[in-house]
Amino acid sequence: MSQEEFETTQAISTVCFDLVRQGYSLDEIKSGLGNVMSVVGNDNDSKLVDAQDVLAEYKRAMKELSDQVVFYRDK
Repeated sequence: MSQEEFETTQAISTVCFDLVRQGYSLDEIKSGLGNVMSVVGNDNDSKLVDAQDVLAEYKRAMKELSDQVVFYRDK
């Protein structure tokens, strides 16, 4: 993962965690991320990516987010 990808992932995780703290459910956040990804994916200037790579990264990010929620909830 490049530095830019890492920083983007961190920014997304931070925003998602803030949304959880504001009371949004993981399903609502997942739906919102899906909407954003579908819009970005339709941009003619976007680079082509492997769908399995995107899905794997998305699942990893959602697992990380879920783990953070459990950690902070149990404090």
